[in-house]
Amino acid sequence: MEEKGKTTRESLGEAAGILEEHNFSTIILVSDGFHVMRLKKMTNDLGIVAYTSPVKNGPINESKLALFKYYIRESWVYVLYLIFGI
Repeated sequence: MEEKGKTTRESLGEAAGILEEHNFSTIILVSDGFHVMRLKKMTNDLGIVAYTSPVKNGPINESKLALFKYYIRESWVYVLYLIFGI
């Protein structure tokens, strides 16, 4: 279990080390649907084969306004990742 990362990128970097240590090359990522595209991009950049399973009934999905805000935020964070790798 990865417990050191404070950001998505840090967590995936730590997870990559764990995968390598245990000789795994494939993972399943479970997250909110709005987050899946960036997760796939980051894992691909790290050389990890990742399959995704978006959560359908997470707490964010209970409010359309909250979901909208997260989609807007994630759009900007994705662009920042593409530009700066953060």
